[in-house]
Amino acid sequence: MLFNPQKCASCAQNKQTNILVTNKWNNIDSKKSKERKQTKRSFFEKFLKFTGKVLLFALFQILASKKTRRKVTFITAGSLLFQGPRQVIIEATWRPLLFVTLAPPLIQSTHPGLYRTWQFWSRVIPIYIGYKITQKEAQTLPEEEKRLLWEKRHEWGSEKVYKLCTELRGFYLKDGQFLGTRADFMPAAWIRRLKTLQDEVPPAPFQDIRRTIETSLDKPIVELFDWIDPVPLASATIAQVHCARLKMNGQLVAVKAQYADQERLCQLDLSNLSRLAVFLQRHDLKFDLVSIVEEFQHQIPLEFDFEREAQMMQRISNNLRSAGILPQRVVIPQVTQNLVSRRVLVMNFIEGFKIDRLVTESFPNVDRNAILENIAMAYGHMLLIDGLFHADPHPGNLVFLEDGRIGIFDFGQVKEIEDDLRIRLCELFEALAQDNVSNVANAFSALGIQVEHNQQSEQLLSLYATGLFDTCALPAGVEINPFSEASPLKTARVRRFPSQLFMILRAMQLLRALTSALACDFSFARVFASFATTGKCLRRLSSDSLLVETGDS
Repeated sequence: MLFNPQKCASCAQNKQTNILVTNKWNNIDSKKSKERKQTKRSFFEKFLKFTGKVLLFALFQILASKKTRRKVTFITAGSLLFQGPRQVIIEATWRPLLFVTLAPPLIQSTHPGLYRTWQFWSRVIPIYIGYKITQKEAQTLPEEEKRLLWEKRHEWGSEKVYKLCTELRGFYLKDGQFLGTRADFMPAAWIRRLKTLQDEVPPAPFQDIRRTIETSLDKPIVELFDWIDPVPLASATIAQVHCARLKMNGQLVAVKAQYADQERLCQLDLSNLSRLAVFLQRHDLKFDLVSIVEEFQHQIPLEFDFEREAQMMQRISNNLRSAGILPQRVVIPQVTQNLVSRRVLVMNFIEGFKIDRLVTESFPNVDRNAILENIAMAYGHMLLIDGLFHADPHPGNLVFLEDGRIGIFDFGQVKEIEDDLRIRLCELFEALAQDNVSNVANAFSALGIQVEHNQQSEQLLSLYATGLFDTCALPAGVEINPFSEASPLKTARVRRFPSQLFMILRAMQLLRALTSALACDFSFARVFASFATTGKCLRRLSSDSLLVETGDS
């Protein structure tokens, strides 16, 4: 067979051409296949993206507040309808807005404790920064402009704090109530706004209160009362009070019922306040705030036990009755037997006038000094004789009767102190009544309060003792407000304040605020003097025994 090179070359060339054509068509088919796959993938991705947006939008509609639903509806519609750069811009707006609005409800439903902490700090930090900015701006302004600047800031701050207290409630509400009584301590704008927290707290729905009453007393409400007013007499930190008439005897009573889930919230609030106290103590206030929060962490859980509160009411009533102070000077509600549980307390109704009405109204037959003396007699005996005292005398817990007697309510915050501390307090109040600077300074130090040694003197310690534990007017130009330049805290820091003293300090500061609000130069220490002289000679042989005279002078 002959070999034809030319023919072989032609065949090879044709074969190569066929291969190239085949490869070309294969490539075209492969490319089309890839394009089809990409088209399918692209459609699937777009479908998933669209479905995801729809699901997120549906979730948002379920969880978001009414205020922001409409805005996000428009943004969502825009992100679905517009294409290209407009869609990028709209989605850039949508995503952070979606996160900001969806994250809190999601956290609230899955981690309620974290959500409450977030709510607290997101409110407190702007308040702190706002005041720091104003503090910086005010340094270079003339006095009149400085005053106007601070007034504006205080109005803003008081509203922020009021919303924090009423919207988060819990222990923040109790703090707000305390600050609202301190006319000698807080700016006027804060007092005007926060004093409404004493008994004008937004009430819980009556259905929730009714459920608490029925489950706690294990009876339908119609079997307990002829009627019960759904509008509360007062709404406070952990409970609200309703007027009712007993079915069994027709007696008019006050029904105190707890809010749901408040105990857990208060414990969480104290944890947040503990962190805030550490920060403020380190950077702003020269006072031992941490010990104060620690005392609250011990004391607050007791306030949720209404059975204990009923026992405290009975014990204090018996003590004051044996001393001739009750019912001659004060009255305390009597507990209705068999209608007490851990979360519900029924007691007889005492009709009187809110004590802060003495500030704004004229009562010709009422002597303000006599009112304060009756309160001082009760507290002198509770504190210095019995060592068991009502530790929450804010205006919402005090009323005055037409005959001048005082009604004392809410015995959730009752503090019992040991004999050694009670006797040291007797020595302090005796020294304060005698106005002996040296003795006051020594008795003040004996309580375990530590003040910085720099510039420390007997005069300074005496000033501290008077400002913290008495209610009389302070020397001209001196304030106990820790934010004021006239405060002794600016010259000598209180490094340690024993936690067991705080409830005593709190009660005395509430009484100082009341005295200041009534515009009376009245010294509780002078009324306490006779109780102090007697009390320092008394001691209990054991925790449950009666007081006996020791013969000590």
